[in-house]
Amino acid sequence: MGDQLDLFLPARRDDPATSKRSAREIVREHRRDRLQLSVADAVRRFPGRTGRELAHASGLYYECIHKRLPECERAGRVRRGEPRTCMVSRRQATTWWPA
Repeated sequence: MGDQLDLFLPARRDDPATSKRSAREIVREHRRDRLQLSVADAVRRFPGRTGRELAHASGLYYECIHKRLPECERAGRVRRGEPRTCMVSRRQATTWWPA
């Protein structure tokens, strides 16, 4: 059984134990806050880009960006835009804008 922190983890109930351990670490060490600020700043610098385009333009890892964007949205830092064809993946993807 986890502690109170488990209620606020950026991990799903069915995620493997390793993912939950990583989630605990980033929350306890306040890395999630710093990562969210970095992602929100990337959206501010490159508005209207998809997650993969933001990763390419900002130098941040896509794996970091795609997990933090919904968190930034819930925090009111960014907002979703209309989907369009991503220049990196060539697939339809959500665009992101500063809130």
